[in-house]
Amino acid sequence: QRRQTIATGERFVTAELKEREAQALHAEERIAALEGELYAALLAELGRAHQRLRRTVGALARLDLWLALAEVAVARRYTRPELTDDSGLEIIGGRHPVIEATLDGVEFIPNDTRLDDLGAAGEPTRAMLLTGPNMAGKSTYLRQVALITLMAQVGSFVPARRARIGLVDRIFARVGAEDDLARGLSTFMLEMVETAFILRHATERSLVVLDEVGRGTSSADGLAIAQAVIERLCAVTGARTLFATHYHELARLAEALPRLGAFRMEVAERDGQAIFLRRVVPGASDRSYGVQVARMAGLPADVTERAATLLRERSASAPASVAERSSAYVSGPPASPERELALALASVNLVDVTPLEALNLLFSLQQQALAWLGMGSPRADGERGQP
Repeated sequence: QRRQTIATGERFVTAELKEREAQALHAEERIAALEGELYAALLAELGRAHQRLRRTVGALARLDLWLALAEVAVARRYTRPELTDDSGLEIIGGRHPVIEATLDGVEFIPNDTRLDDLGAAGEPTRAMLLTGPNMAGKSTYLRQVALITLMAQVGSFVPARRARIGLVDRIFARVGAEDDLARGLSTFMLEMVETAFILRHATERSLVVLDEVGRGTSSADGLAIAQAVIERLCAVTGARTLFATHYHELARLAEALPRLGAFRMEVAERDGQAIFLRRVVPGASDRSYGVQVARMAGLPADVTERAATLLRERSASAPASVAERSSAYVSGPPASPERELALALASVNLVDVTPLEALNLLFSLQQQALAWLGMGSPRADGERGQP
């Protein structure tokens, strides 16, 4: 059959070529239709067996979970924890599961944790106040206790020689320094928002882990905030608490709060160099070793020597003022509530304050006023908590 005339000749086609052309032009449509038919048939087949498949998938998922936990437990010498209905917490020879896995043959220094021992006043120790310098291992210790508690409650063996863990309702953690500038939250404001959430929601069955609360502001304000947080957790909330801080003065609270125990990261010093032993021992640290840590970090020698000289001069020139300042915030009488509220209001720049900052300020002032009136903190159900 003649189709057309072109410059160099004529074009012809046959019936068989037309049939092949139609097949090629409609192949994609037929392929899509065939795929749809096959997929629909597969769905129908799966639908008839979906109950059996769901049970099989669930069983495989559980097997995969328990197998993974078992392999890790065998490879890293984990032990089976004892879970109890009380609110105690005892970990003997505890280790950080993540850090230990990255040490590549280097031994991880284990530490013990006991939060149900009887204190000096015959009451159980519910909170640990942990002092010590940077790089000594405070944050590692806090996190390993939280991780061991979590692992025990999900059914895993734990990195410890022995563990007896009372079930917790929630684990609260305020660790690290970060901000949320997109929401108008500075580092310190975010720290306070998270701490406020913990204080409002923690219960006697909770585990609270706090690292360096109050370090984002002046020493005087930070020390006062840290002490108030510890007092609330020990005297009101009663939650199992680990509180790491550089404020050595807070260790004196262990004498006033029967549920609080003072501990420190052990440090040895040799030829002016700090040697971190990574062990938690009873007592309070009296130094921060900041200059030594700066020297280890590689600061120029003239800078660290100058810092050491300034530190010696200031320690020698004003020891009394430091002691007085510590006493004022740790054991001194509280300031006038009226004056505190007045100063707080007078210091606000109403022109530059954001709506979120204003809300946080209002909440803070309300807490101060309720504490002054002896009414405690407002609860979500509208009732008043006990002071």
